Amino acid sequence: MPPSPPRRTLGTAVLVVALGVLSSCGSGEERGADATETAPAPVGPTLQPAAAGPPAGTTRVSCDVTAASGPVRLALDLPSSFTERRGQGVACSWGTRVPMHDSDIDYSVDLLVSVEPVGAESSLSDVHAQQQPYEVEGDTPDGDDSILDLVLEEDVPTFGATVGDRLSWRCYCDGQDLITRLAQADGVRVTWSSVVPLTAETDAAFDLALAEAGTV
Repeated sequence: MPPSPPRRTLGTAVLVVALGVLSSCGSGEERGADATETAPAPVGPTLQPAAAGPPAGTTRVSCDVTAASGPVRLALDLPSSFTERRGQGVACSWGTRVPMHDSDIDYSVDLLVSVEPVGAESSLSDVHAQQQPYEVEGDTPDGDDSILDLVLEEDVPTFGATVGDRLSWRCYCDGQDLITRLAQADGVRVTWSSVVPLTAETDAAFDLALAEAGTV
């Protein structure tokens, strides 16, 4: 879906995120409930060190990427059900398959998280502008490719206390109700793709993943 708004061709039960090629990624181990949950004070746009370990119920994963400030290893705290995904040129992506019961027919969806370097030339403000032609008001989609709830937040905490931008939207794509959450700072972008029935769970997990994220 992002960036650039071509026709969306998502499958009926699988979300696919296009990523730039990164050098390597990995995962850590789940930690106990002693991780701090106090939000750090915001700092500048350069990626800052991550907290000591992941909050309870999450696993720390990492990705080597070239940020605007230079090569870094970015760590995120993902739900422990997420596992590393590979293939199609993707080096840093994680996902989990979730059974759904919000219709007459049970089905499953793949929830995906990705990390990619985008550089200073590709901002979330640009992505926001690319999605705006498809934006509709209210809660009712106006046909396929309708964008709803398009929200850009600039100069806010992103990875831990690192100041950056966040962008979110809902897309009614080929009959699917999808949501996208992005965070970007220092030329590094994290994308989380999910579905509307899991909006609350996705937003909570995304916030937790970013709360103590940073370099390691």
